[in-house]
Amino acid sequence: MAPKKRKGSELSVFKGREARLNRAIFEILATFSPQTKRELQKKVSKRRDLRGTYYASISKRMNCLETAGYVKEVKRERIKVESRASDYELRPKAHLAMTLDSITAENLLDVATDNSASILLLAIVNAIMSDG
Repeated sequence: MAPKKRKGSELSVFKGREARLNRAIFEILATFSPQTKRELQKKVSKRRDLRGTYYASISKRMNCLETAGYVKEVKRERIKVESRASDYELRPKAHLAMTLDSITAENLLDVATDNSASILLLAIVNAIMSDG
């Protein structure tokens, strides 16, 4: 069976070899946040299409996603003092990427009111202007 075609635009975070793992990490962190890399690895390995995913693969992916600004390390109170594992959660950029991947621009324009379209346009223009 062919893989399910996504509706949204092809974002680089959801392209290439790492696309399935990135999507799985995003979905898990959106549901069970914050998580350590070990906790993520256990949850990712339970998925049928990602069984046998090694901790090293998760660790490399998380480091890349952190560098790209999709996830961030957070401080969480732990019961065990000796536990030094870092916790990670999604940043707004990752939530935006997941949303843009799930819709098309046409669908967005169909449901947008004048007010919401103005707010969205203002946010896009501000994002573009702050980069330049």
